[in-house]
Amino acid sequence: MKHEHDVRAGFTLLEALIAVTILGIVLASVGFTSQRATDALDENTHMEDLVRRVHRALDQAIEPLQELELAALPPLDDGADAITYHLPTGWAGGVQWGPNTLLALEYDPGELDDDVDNDGDGLVDEGWLVRTLAPGTEDERRVVLCKNVSEYLDGETFNVLDDNGNGLEDERGFSVDVRGDVLTVRLTLESLSPDGRILRRTATSSVRVRN
Repeated sequence: MKHEHDVRAGFTLLEALIAVTILGIVLASVGFTSQRATDALDENTHMEDLVRRVHRALDQAIEPLQELELAALPPLDDGADAITYHLPTGWAGGVQWGPNTLLALEYDPGELDDDVDNDGDGLVDEGWLVRTLAPGTEDERRVVLCKNVSEYLDGETFNVLDDNGNGLEDERGFSVDVRGDVLTVRLTLESLSPDGRILRRTATSSVRVRN
């Protein structure tokens, strides 16, 4: 009888250990799944914010360009990362033009063009999109439209090839080109995900400039 009791006690202890082990596995699995869900939610939140920022910045950049006339546009290489223009302000025996305005990609003040994260924010060679009114004059005024502009447009690398298939080669994270009477602006912003990966989002918009 004692032997039978010991065997039953042994099975009871083994069953308890198995049950505890299974419970631990289940709890660990639930915790892992919950963490993955939280990370996914955080990443989605970051991406949604990135989408809002890139579209807001592109709208700010392209809105005044809708008033351009072709005569006011400088020659542009495909994928130029800067455009200088002026807008018509009135008519007095001819078109009256406002001061020059420069819309350009600049490196973040803490960054250098060296493929290194100089400012330690997890991004490499990122830039600012800056609009400068009356550049080089005493009336110069600068407005930063957005920060964390990718050095190159999403999908593009510096290799004299059209990596992302948009008809341009090695275009920067902000780029402008004119084909016929259509001016197209492209912009890629980037951000770090909760797990340290670089997220990018690109927006493109075109306007038909007047002859």
